[in-house]
Amino acid sequence: RTMSERLASYATLRNAVRLAVPLAMAATLLVCFALLRRKRQQRVTNETLLSRNVELRKHKYKKVADQSAPCATIIDSDASLAEHWPEFESRARQLGYCGLDCEWRWQNEFGEVGQLALLQLATDDGRALLIRVQRLTVVPPQLEAFLADRTVFKFGVGIDGDANKLAIDLGCDLSGWVDIRHLADRLPPDLVCHRRGLKPLANHMLSVDYFKLQWVARTDWELPCLTKQQVLYSALDAITGAMLAVEMSILIGESVENLCTQFIDVKHTTGPAGQQQRQTDFPGPTATQLNKKLPKFARQNPLYHNCQMLAPDDELMCTLDKRKADWYTERGLATVVSTDPILIIRLNFEPSGRPRGDQAYYLAERDNRCVVCGSIQGLQRKKIVPRSLGGTFLSC
Repeated sequence: RTMSERLASYATLRNAVRLAVPLAMAATLLVCFALLRRKRQQRVTNETLLSRNVELRKHKYKKVADQSAPCATIIDSDASLAEHWPEFESRARQLGYCGLDCEWRWQNEFGEVGQLALLQLATDDGRALLIRVQRLTVVPPQLEAFLADRTVFKFGVGIDGDANKLAIDLGCDLSGWVDIRHLADRLPPDLVCHRRGLKPLANHMLSVDYFKLQWVARTDWELPCLTKQQVLYSALDAITGAMLAVEMSILIGESVENLCTQFIDVKHTTGPAGQQQRQTDFPGPTATQLNKKLPKFARQNPLYHNCQMLAPDDELMCTLDKRKADWYTERGLATVVSTDPILIIRLNFEPSGRPRGDQAYYLAERDNRCVVCGSIQGLQRKKIVPRSLGGTFLSC
């Protein structure tokens, strides 16, 4: 081609590029605008859907939140359970789900955790059974079969702990439980709060606020008669679990059965990998697994070193631990007499007092041994005995 033809083709290409660049930029801006608009519309739709569902179902909670409303039935005998259980079981099996929670006395002054005291079962229509299991002579087979039925979902937050407590204290196998935090993870971020506790979720999604009742959780659930606050709190815990599961399934757009089948007996974890642990043989950690965790809390070093401190005339002053003995020697207040089999130090000054007859406890060697079972392994120190009473435990 001639030079003039080449120049003409270059000019045509240059003009095409000049036109294409603005068009491409305009197309990119249009796409971004469309995506932003779609995202905004989706957020508005989600908020509208959430508010609509809250308004449709909030009236059910008005009866529950009212402390005078008869939303809960307290079961404190075999006869009352036999009277009210068939109706509740029929309703729960018809729905295919219920809310479940358990309460027990928290640690007392001796660090002991109480036995399971209350089992709460509820449906999302505001009806709850509060079963005081310690008042029953035996767990009826109908209740055991219901708890072990995988076809009836039991909803709650941290429900694997309740499953473990039921197994250890009552010997009941809980199957079909679903931690609703799995469902919360499936929701868009703008529809669910970042806190995954039962009460924050209920407050955000259902406008149910019972944070003021949180102190009730640490009260004594073995009282002869439950207080009005305990009844309300325990009923709300179970009802809210069922209600949240239904709300989340509606927002996700799947039926409760289809949505929850994949999460049956799956413990919710928040580890770095976010892996879900499948509970096959037993729902929740077993008693053996819990016992395996205890050694890491046990003492790694002996509590009593039984080092000896002598006066300048070699009279025994007291027994002490190695750190205290090192403190005296590092400051030149005592010298080392022996290190085998135990560390013995002698004071370089006259002490202000000598042990009297009633202070023999401080001269005796103390065994690193459990005062309850006599074991020398897996020891834990409990600071529950006043120092003035220490002498009464010499025989332990």
